[in-house]
Amino acid sequence: MPPQRAYPISFLAEVQETDYTEQPLVVEAVFSQASAGAPWLISYLVSYVGAPPLLHSSSDAPVPATPQDISAVDGQLASFFQTVFNTGSPPANSWPQSGSIKQETDTVIADRKALAQNKFQEALTYSPGTHSPPFNAPGLEVMCGEIRSHSVTTTTSGSPIVQPADQSTFGQELPAGSYSSVTNDGIRDACWDVNPSGAVAPITFFGGVYSRVGAPV
Repeated sequence: MPPQRAYPISFLAEVQETDYTEQPLVVEAVFSQASAGAPWLISYLVSYVGAPPLLHSSSDAPVPATPQDISAVDGQLASFFQTVFNTGSPPANSWPQSGSIKQETDTVIADRKALAQNKFQEALTYSPGTHSPPFNAPGLEVMCGEIRSHSVTTTTSGSPIVQPADQSTFGQELPAGSYSSVTNDGIRDACWDVNPSGAVAPITFFGGVYSRVGAPV
């Protein structure tokens, strides 16, 4: 945990375990305390499979100096996913399509295709949420934060949206019924790092839609 002189204070912790297939699983968690005596709470939580652990030892050293403003990365990620949703493909000369960034890109593209298949249209915006302070990892500056999404879904024909009794179209967040529109809100926790040369690498993402509210017909 880097030196912090005022509340809230935070630290980055890591748990190494295995997933159900016995592959190495790494969990990154940011714990925060609002005031002296307040409970420690998990502010951000992500996990990834197969890649090496991020932390090798405890460190209270100041974060390394990098030419990239790490606190701007969540906004860059939000803009990236906005472009993927709007165009159906990642922007040129952006992050390499591998690892967690490719998984999220594929999810956005798959969701976009599902809209057309179901004859839905969605006004969707991504935006950065809160983020942690920067942390020191061996040779890296690390931060975790939120990528938020907000959308309103309607049908292309203007007819009501039908959520069937088995809730198979919109999931358990939306009761069965007919709606003129459905408002969706989501949060994905994310962590990213910056190396001394200024190169940014998303580490992983975790989360999704947490609220769906239908407007009655």
